Amino acid sequence: MCLNLVNLAIFVYMFSATSFNYYLINFYLKYIPGNIFINTIVAAVADCVAHIMIGIVVKKIGNRNAFTISYIITFVAGVSLWKFTGEE
Repeated sequence: MCLNLVNLAIFVYMFSATSFNYYLINFYLKYIPGNIFINTIVAAVADCVAHIMIGIVVKKIGNRNAFTISYIITFVAGVSLWKFTGEE
């Protein structure tokens, strides 16, 4: 019973963090420099490609490894974005 509760807590945390970030990116899309229509089209195409690719990735390496790799990639991208767009 305790293991199920721990797994549920981990799932709720991961689902909340992932959903929040996914919708926050779409919300802040209007603040990215450039044409809002082009930015939206690029974001939609990238989203479609990501949805197709994640099925392949999960089948090849499994759920746990796919989540771990995606969070590592997201962390590296976030730190890079923070470092290179920060005001000096």
